[in-house]
Amino acid sequence: MSLTGADSSSLNRNTTQTLVVAVGSTRRPKLDAVREVCSLIRHRLSPDVARDVRGFDVPSGVRHTPLTREDTMSGARQRAEVLTAMARQNNEPWNYFVGLEGGLDVVSTGGQRYAFLQNWAYVTMVAAGARSANPAESCCRILS
Repeated sequence: MSLTGADSSSLNRNTTQTLVVAVGSTRRPKLDAVREVCSLIRHRLSPDVARDVRGFDVPSGVRHTPLTREDTMSGARQRAEVLTAMARQNNEPWNYFVGLEGGLDVVSTGGQRYAFLQNWAYVTMVAAGARSANPAESCCRILS
């Protein structure tokens, strides 16, 4: 499992508290997307706290390009769950766990086949020492 560099905004701040977002990918576009989202919702993520977005090469448990919506969603979830297990095992102080997965969803209707490119994100968090198993709950807490 490899690690990429921290979000530059967290390195340029003099603070004792850092919000750590672990991402199940080391691909720059995915990390940049997470950094952008963190910036967009910064006011809801403790605006005075530094952010540290860290990328890890973790398995998705699905084929390289998933061919169904279910597999794409499963890949995103499994990446976040691997990160959660890593944090628990290594006693890491990570706050959010993000799994991102892109794939295809092939739909047949009216004698035609359509292929849709889909991207899914699975986000889970740590709150008061317990991990949330419900990504929708985590996202609602972030966005509310």
